[in-house]
Amino acid sequence: MPHALGTAKSDRHVFQSRMVDALADLVCKTEAVRNEDVAQSEASISQHRAEQETACTRLEAAREVEMKLEGEKQAACVAQGEAEASLKQAEDKLCQEKTTKHQLEQHSKTLAEARAHFEAEIAEAWVPTRDGTFSPKDWRSRQRAITRVVACLNAAHAPESLGVAAQGVLKEKPEVRGAFGLVALEHCEKAFAHFLHSSQAEIDEQNRTDENQALAVAAASQVVADDRAKSEAQADLQIAAENRWCDAASESGDIAEEINQATVVAEKLALKLQKAQGALSELQGLSATFLAMRDAEPASATPVP
Repeated sequence: MPHALGTAKSDRHVFQSRMVDALADLVCKTEAVRNEDVAQSEASISQHRAEQETACTRLEAAREVEMKLEGEKQAACVAQGEAEASLKQAEDKLCQEKTTKHQLEQHSKTLAEARAHFEAEIAEAWVPTRDGTFSPKDWRSRQRAITRVVACLNAAHAPESLGVAAQGVLKEKPEVRGAFGLVALEHCEKAFAHFLHSSQAEIDEQNRTDENQALAVAAASQVVADDRAKSEAQADLQIAAENRWCDAASESGDIAEEINQATVVAEKLALKLQKAQGALSELQGLSATFLAMRDAEPASATPVP
């Protein structure tokens, strides 16, 4: 090739002309390839830019969805907090109602025990002393029974004078008791009957209160059950909302990472285009030199002086 290009076009023999033509064909094909490389690089850059624009649009839409779902997540958290607070309040109310129920039941038990004790005292102390069934030798037992009777009168809120009178009357035998003693014993009977009647009425009223309180406990228990079901359902909604938000945030992150990676790809594509353009420019320079040498003619003869 150096010999062929070093020879003027009109002076080249056939082989040299063929070699020059072969090189010209090779240069032409190579330049076409280089142009194709540049075109492909430019097309890749254009396509990449379009993809970046699409990714930016997708990212904007994904972030809008993420913000919306974040609002739903926060609303679900607030609702869950309210549900838990309502459940706590209902549980506290139930605890109070149960405490009240226990106190009322204890009071009912105390009333019932007090009435049963009073009835036992009447049967064991009042009846024997009223009927005079104690033998003369059992005067100590009779005296203790009279003391118990006076205690029952005090418990029945009888006048103190009735208790004093009853002590004197009960010490006498039934057959020697006078009219005053009989009246005193009659008043004792009335005081005991009144106390038993009022205590039974109080017990009945207390039982009704206990029943109402049991209904209050049942209602409070139902409220707790309902609030617990609501709290559990709201917890599921909160978890679902948080999962949706996490998915949306992950998608936004993936698109943002894709855009970041696209910057690196864009730099690589730009470098590739630059190399392709440089290679094409270099080839075009060589091609111009080759064409000038290929078409060179011998210099005109200079007349000898």
